[in-house]
Amino acid sequence: MSSKKRAAGFALALTGAMAATLAPASAAFAAPEIGALGCSSGSSIYACYTGYSGAVDPVSIRWYVNDVHSVQNDNLPSMSVLCTPGTSATIKVVVSDASGSDTASTTHLCRTRWW
Repeated sequence: MSSKKRAAGFALALTGAMAATLAPASAAFAAPEIGALGCSSGSSIYACYTGYSGAVDPVSIRWYVNDVHSVQNDNLPSMSVLCTPGTSATIKVVVSDASGSDTASTTHLCRTRWW
C-alpha cells in the first residue's frame, strides 16, 4: 500500500474517531427546548405551566405578561397572576441554561368564571 493511501486511510479513521467522540459531547450541551406552554384562566387569574427538556442545571425560567417581566414567578415551572376580565394577554416563558435558551408564548383571554 502506498504511503498516500495509508495517510488517507489514517486521516479517514481519525476523522471518524473524532466525530464519534464529539457527537455525544455536543448533544450534552444542546440548548433547552420548551415542549409545553399551557395557560388557563378563571377567577380573574392567569395560571400557566411549562415543560422543557435538554436543560442542564442551573436552569433559569423567566415569565412575561405582555412583555412585562413577572419577577415573582422567576424560576418556577408554573405561574399565576391577576388579570383584567375580558382582556387578552400574551404570556411568554424563557427557559435558559449555560448553553442557550428557548422561548414560547401564547395569547390568552382573562375570564371571571371558575375553571
